[in-house]
Amino acid sequence: MNLSTIVRTLAGALALILLLATASPARAGAADRLKIEIPPDVETLKPGETIGVQVVGIDADGARVGFGKKQVVLTATHGKVEVVKAPYEYRYTAPAGGAAALTVRLSARLEGAPRVRGTLDVTVQAAAAPAGKRGFVRLVLKSAAETVPFGQTVAIQVHGERADGTLEPIKDRQVTVTTKGPGTTKAVFGTVSYTAPARAESNPKGTRVTLTAALTRRPEIKGSLEFVLGRYPGGKPPPPPPENDPGKDDVPSSANDSPGVTWPSGNVRVATWRTRDTATLDWSKKTRKLPDSGAEFVAQAPWQKLRVVVLRSDIVKVEFEWWVGRKKGAGVHVEKAGSDGRFRLQRNKSGNYVCHLEGSPPDTGKPLRLNLLLTRSDGSILREEMVMRRGKGR
Repeated sequence: MNLSTIVRTLAGALALILLLATASPARAGAADRLKIEIPPDVETLKPGETIGVQVVGIDADGARVGFGKKQVVLTATHGKVEVVKAPYEYRYTAPAGGAAALTVRLSARLEGAPRVRGTLDVTVQAAAAPAGKRGFVRLVLKSAAETVPFGQTVAIQVHGERADGTLEPIKDRQVTVTTKGPGTTKAVFGTVSYTAPARAESNPKGTRVTLTAALTRRPEIKGSLEFVLGRYPGGKPPPPPPENDPGKDDVPSSANDSPGVTWPSGNVRVATWRTRDTATLDWSKKTRKLPDSGAEFVAQAPWQKLRVVVLRSDIVKVEFEWWVGRKKGAGVHVEKAGSDGRFRLQRNKSGNYVCHLEGSPPDTGKPLRLNLLLTRSDGSILREEMVMRRGKGR
């Protein structure tokens, strides 16, 4: 027990003594209900904390009364109750605690008068996350694939995310995987493989499959990832959609366009923003007016594209991930840089990285979050987030 807990326990005991000292004289047998009282400064309990508890009678007029020779039975849904001095004084010890906060109900009843009773709910705080490798708040599943062809297998890497947002690959802890939809999975520690069913065994293409991974020994620590089953025409990936892009990194397409908006961190600048109505149409020739620094990119068009210039010269690696909705519990997708697709990477004449990011926010109004991971020469990683959303734009 640490010093703060000892002080709090002593303060609670003193408050209970004062409470008993100020109680009004009791009229035996007149209790209409019971009232359970704890020290007034106690709002929540820490796991394993002990406090004093008093049970008093309340008559029909609201006055405090005694019980005569009758005894009180005090119980708790979790934790331990001890009698200090019957029938008024008790001691309660909270349970050890778990990953989430727990509501404990204290219940008192008067022997021989079952209708005379009272309850009090107390919240026990969640146990502090263990230090080191066990301090994960959720799991993040990463895969370079978004659509899995029939009969194909994709690899998924499971990461643990700490409260500060840092990710660490799961390497030495068992993971349990469940699948909602067709297909099979195999998990070896932090690596999961998913195999889509053969076309003859599956539902029509477009079926969505959700994988949920959880730590075997701590199943409340979990995360999910969603795939779409499909088949490339002719067995080959589709060609990239046509694109009308000037190909210049920092120069706007017209004199009226903004030269770019530097993000709040000062690490990147959004140079251009374009939209299009379908995946096969050209991108708009004219760039859209950029939002304020750090604001969302809101447009009615279902497809959006950003050109983002990295302003730092010490960046040695750029990675891209995206997810829909709130990050907690959402499936995170990792994109590899290529000559086409959602993520393209180039260098401008100054040698800085230029990132081309494409996204299609859902029409449900949920945000599409794009995250650039910038690795510095000293190994540290900077995160830059941009948010796209469907809606009435400017």
